[in-house]
Amino acid sequence: MNIATSLRRVAADHAGQVALRLDEQEVRYGRLADTAARFAAHLLTEGLVPGRPVGVFLPNSLEYVPALLGVWQAGGVAVPLSAPSDHVVPRRDAADALIMYTSGSTGVPKGVRQTHRRCCSTRSACSCSAARAPRARRSPGSPRASASNRWRSTARPSRAGSPPPTRWGRRAATGCPHLAEVAVIGTAHERWVEQVTAVVVPVRPGVTADDVAAWCAANPNLSGMHRPRRIEVVDALPRTGSGKLNRPELRKLYP
Repeated sequence: MNIATSLRRVAADHAGQVALRLDEQEVRYGRLADTAARFAAHLLTEGLVPGRPVGVFLPNSLEYVPALLGVWQAGGVAVPLSAPSDHVVPRRDAADALIMYTSGSTGVPKGVRQTHRRCCSTRSACSCSAARAPRARRSPGSPRASASNRWRSTARPSRAGSPPPTRWGRRAATGCPHLAEVAVIGTAHERWVEQVTAVVVPVRPGVTADDVAAWCAANPNLSGMHRPRRIEVVDALPRTGSGKLNRPELRKLYP
């Protein structure tokens, strides 16, 4: 099925009706179909092979739509390309430039408004960071290097009487031969209020929570409060629409 076929059927049934409107300009379906057909014939004359990409380099105008239809009618693949514009519309510093939605990994996605001033500040900060000389890397035995090999716990802040926030090695998933993926959350504990809980995806069938617990017990970076007290083995971790870990859903599954 070619999308141009259905659009031409609409044009045949409603040739006199307005198909496109931009400001005071109007294009009716009959003219739209005729212009697209002429452009398709031109592309075929130029040797267009079905399935070949065709760039459409036009500004936002009424001509854009018949160009797309013509490419489709000739069997090509339309590749829209925005024509450059030298004109910059003035905006105030406090005017919105972006609305960026959070991932929703810790709740409902929220729209965050970014002003032109904030975006310019971010650009300046990135430019300054790129201009700096690279820092010397720490040796593997330094305290910061050791800390970088730990996962940061995703448990909620500990309450009174509970152990301090726990860290797991950030590279433990690759260090543990049993795990393909892992998520760490805080779950309820009758004595500590919260406990470190690891929800893991094994690399192969047959891996048990005891296998993971044994590896954790033998890992010196996971001693004491850093060691998970609860291990749940699952086939897959819940994800959001953007592919990030869905922690609210994970906490519902393992309260």
